[in-house]
Amino acid sequence: MTTMYIDTHCHLNFHAFKDDVDEVIKRAKKAGVEKFIVPGTDLHSSEKAVELSHNYPDVYAAVGIHPHHTQKLTSQTTRFYHEALLRLRELAKDKKVVAIGEIGLDYHIYKGNEGMSPKEKQKELFIEQLEIAHELSLPVIVHCREAFNDLFSVLPEKNIGVLHCFSGGLFHLKTALGLGLYIGFDGNITYDRSLLDIVSRVPLDKLLLETDSPYLTPVPYRGERNEPKNIRYTAKFIAQTNKKMASSIEEKTYTNSRELFRI
Repeated sequence: MTTMYIDTHCHLNFHAFKDDVDEVIKRAKKAGVEKFIVPGTDLHSSEKAVELSHNYPDVYAAVGIHPHHTQKLTSQTTRFYHEALLRLRELAKDKKVVAIGEIGLDYHIYKGNEGMSPKEKQKELFIEQLEIAHELSLPVIVHCREAFNDLFSVLPEKNIGVLHCFSGGLFHLKTALGLGLYIGFDGNITYDRSLLDIVSRVPLDKLLLETDSPYLTPVPYRGERNEPKNIRYTAKFIAQTNKKMASSIEEKTYTNSRELFRI
């Protein structure tokens, strides 16, 4: 079988790739990456994701507002807030948009400060975007950092999707799987040993591969800019951890990605 991957989370719309996205995609293709899903994190990057999806036939877009951008959005007028959500809804109707994301909750304390945006505002924006996904029958790409209890309290079973870059414990994993969510793993599993047990417990039919490029570069290239071509190292690590053939990880994650995102 020919090696085939789908990178279900790569930020080719970010500044890090402004000068060489063509070459990045070509290198990924040579490494067996067949398709790419590019998520937005605010309106501008969501628009850029849609633009890229129209420039490259194998690139698909997700549109959404990341919890880090909640404060900036909600500090504007009510009209501005609602117009932003209307714009997001319109973007989501594009034929190359396959998900709402990257959305979610982030309560991590950065550099001694509280979460980047108030928790209640984060939840409000998250729920609004879940509703857009439900209305348009789109899956969600969910970011969650140190906020699992609140996430599960507002995430209804009517939304399908993936927990991107999973960082929770066994209880959180069981809860997510119980809700029917897929679990996305990135290059950090190759160096964060706290995730080893979790990696081995995800059923193959709920597993997705991601790079989160340009971040979370896997070993052996940790410290460099990440690219979709590096997804093979994450796949290989999962295969070794689960004592599976690499081909079975490639085949199953490829199928899972196509089924969830309908690509």
